Parts: sequence; C-alpha cells; structure tokens
Amino acid sequence: QYKKEHKEAWPVCDIGSNIVQQMAGGDFVLFGPIENSRLAFPACGMADIMIAEAARDIGTEPIEEHPLNLLL
Repeated sequence: QYKKEHKEAWPVCDIGSNIVQQMAGGDFVLFGPIENSRLAFPACGMADIMIAEAARDIGTEPIEEHPLNLLL
C-alpha cells in the first residue's frame, strides 16, 4: 500500500542504497533501476567528495579526475 501511495520515495531509497555501499568502501554502486542513475550518479559524486575530504586528514590527495576537482 505505501509503495503505491508514495512513489516519490523509491528513487530516494535507490540513491541511498548506492551511497551506503560507497561509504562502506564498495566500488560497484549500481543498485536500483537504471532510470534512477541520473539522480544517483551526482549523489555518488558528492559522496566521493565527502570521502576525499575526510581522507585528507590521513594525507591522501584525490586524482585530477576526482569529483572533488570536477564538481566543486
């Protein structure tokens, strides 16, 4: 019933699934329907930026093509 009444919630769940996988160290994040990829990929890019900023504290630097350098 909830799924039928709140269809707008499901793309958010798909995107969240991808971000959780990424934050856990996963490198394959294609969860959910491919139709949601246009929403998921920018969100994953933002998650990459947050990971890179946190990793700077331990001395790592992102590569030139990293979302940190491309999106900000």
